[in-house]
Amino acid sequence: TGTDEISLSVPAAGNGAAGVKGSGEEEGEEAFAEWFSKRSSTALKKVFEDKTFYEPKDPTKMWTSRMTYLMVSAGGAVGIGNVWRFPYLCYRNGGATFLVPYFIFIFTLGVPLWILETSLGQGLGKSAIGCFRDLSPRLRGLGWVCFVANAGITIYYAPVLAWSLRYLAHSFEGIGTSRLPWDGGRATRYFQAEILNNTYGCWPQTAPVEPSDMAGGSLLFQDIIGDNMDLQDPLLSPTDYLQYDEAHWAQEKFNYTCLETGFYSEGSLVPETAWSLVLIWGLACAMLFLGTKTLKWSVYLTLPLPYVVLIIIFIRGITLPGSNVGIKYYLQPDWNRLYNDYTDPRTGKVTGWIEVWISAASHVFFTFGLGESLLITLGSYNPPHFPVASNAIIIMVVNTGTEFFAGFCVFAILGYLAESKNMLVQDVVAGGPSLIFEAIPEALCLMPSPAFFNILLFVMVLLLGITSLTAMAEVSISIIRDQIQEFLDSGSGVARGILSRSWIIPVFVCVVQLLIGLTFCRRSGNLWIDLVDGAISKFLLTFIGVWEFIAVAWIFGLPQIREVYFKRLGWFPKRYLGFIWSYYGPIVMSVMLVIGFEDYVRNPVTEVAWAAAISWLMVVIPPLVWLVLALRAPDHDGKFITFRSITDWVSDWRRGGGARGEGADGMEMTLNKQVSHAGLLNHASETGA
Repeated sequence: TGTDEISLSVPAAGNGAAGVKGSGEEEGEEAFAEWFSKRSSTALKKVFEDKTFYEPKDPTKMWTSRMTYLMVSAGGAVGIGNVWRFPYLCYRNGGATFLVPYFIFIFTLGVPLWILETSLGQGLGKSAIGCFRDLSPRLRGLGWVCFVANAGITIYYAPVLAWSLRYLAHSFEGIGTSRLPWDGGRATRYFQAEILNNTYGCWPQTAPVEPSDMAGGSLLFQDIIGDNMDLQDPLLSPTDYLQYDEAHWAQEKFNYTCLETGFYSEGSLVPETAWSLVLIWGLACAMLFLGTKTLKWSVYLTLPLPYVVLIIIFIRGITLPGSNVGIKYYLQPDWNRLYNDYTDPRTGKVTGWIEVWISAASHVFFTFGLGESLLITLGSYNPPHFPVASNAIIIMVVNTGTEFFAGFCVFAILGYLAESKNMLVQDVVAGGPSLIFEAIPEALCLMPSPAFFNILLFVMVLLLGITSLTAMAEVSISIIRDQIQEFLDSGSGVARGILSRSWIIPVFVCVVQLLIGLTFCRRSGNLWIDLVDGAISKFLLTFIGVWEFIAVAWIFGLPQIREVYFKRLGWFPKRYLGFIWSYYGPIVMSVMLVIGFEDYVRNPVTEVAWAAAISWLMVVIPPLVWLVLALRAPDHDGKFITFRSITDWVSDWRRGGGARGEGADGMEMTLNKQVSHAGLLNHASETGA
């Protein structure tokens, strides 16, 4: 059977199991040995033949305590998106009604996939590329798709932190004075003109033109009017690019229509944003310099402080006049949104009821960091005895609690802003970056000591963001390190030199992502962020999620993955997780993939042809390249995909060798028996599903 060199005994106590065997345990192992000889695959045998899992880990590639792992994982999950994305989604999708599909998907999609990714990393002890390669050589490229998705998110995430750093610097300038650059109703102007350095194309509403007509603009309008805003209508054309103040004047005085020039006039680097980005990546590099050694201490400092700031802002927020109105809008349920279409009374836009459910599922995927191989990477640094499922519950509670609590802080302040401006709450609510960079700073400027509260806000944003940034960058570091390790195994001297100096790869990753990130430091930076985020979040991450379920439950096989986890972790997924991984997860994720793809086609991020082409290349090329290479690659047995191999696989699955069936159920019964006699049943019940 080829199992001579494979230990069939329950793992030693250090790996989470008892060491003394009884007659019942021996009987269970005999049953397993019989199952193994009949049902085990070459992939499973190769996993157990790989002794690197049991070798002592480099101190820079392991967590020294469970608390460190939990804090880094929480730092990766809890980011600035929790502050601006979740509250806005609640408001837009029926308030407290949104919590119904949100919690349904938390327990049926978020936690199960979190457990799948973490247990994969912890059970195989490798990055995404190594884990998927162990499941099947054909899946190796899926790890590189994860790399592309993670790198894209990391690259555009850092410039947002650079914006926050600029706000923080200007907040300190307001100490001792009563004015900030964005007070007095100037928050939108500051963000659009100073931070983004946007320009605009304007034209009369009576002569509508296509946005593409803005290409190739002159600066004729500025030459004509200079600083004189009292001249008559200068007969603007779409090729006259205006600054924010000029465009605002054209709108107010002549009722012109104005649009951002964006991709039509990207401009040069915004120096302040570029230097801020350098500082952000310098800080991230310092945190990542020596792997987990430096990362753990930096997270101990950066993760708790945002919660202190959130509590201060919450206490101040709920004492403000109008805060109760804002919180009411945040939580007021509209149960019809769960099963009826909704028509916005202000814009007339119709939103289908399915959008509420898709938004909830997408946010769960976003907020847990699923599909980025982040969880696989962090889990690969775990020792075998860390409980997988209970860790998932802890991170779920921390992450969900943080964003729910942040919603109270945000809407208490928005309620105060609405009352101060004598407006309705829905008229001051903004989504995305506008919420954190326009609405909230403007509201804080209406309070006593505005500089102090703005400093608190952007310190919180930076601390939340930097922990997420470093955790995401660690994914790229881990994948590149595993790839170089393969070169070392083949005898490369250069690879040996790189791996002997643990700081080389972190510095390389930070420098490369910094250089690419400078693309987002021009006036089109926010549009590039929307472009990359749309391609990754609406398609790429969902595509990865579908294939993760398929890879574990169907290609490698549920019985085999249970045996790996039992032998190495003292835990294995039972029926509930087996059902989610095999059926529910792939089906739901496939529906999300189709809907996301349809929405991406129907509502493109941009009408600019070359920019749209780049986004489509990001969507299509990584999966397509992997699928083509996978179809041409052999499996662990050296076999290639043919029509005969497909029919053989279907026949094997019908006999019970697939994700479920007799093979899986029989394996579960055997493992349950072994767990029981090894004294692990209580442990599995507490940490399993």
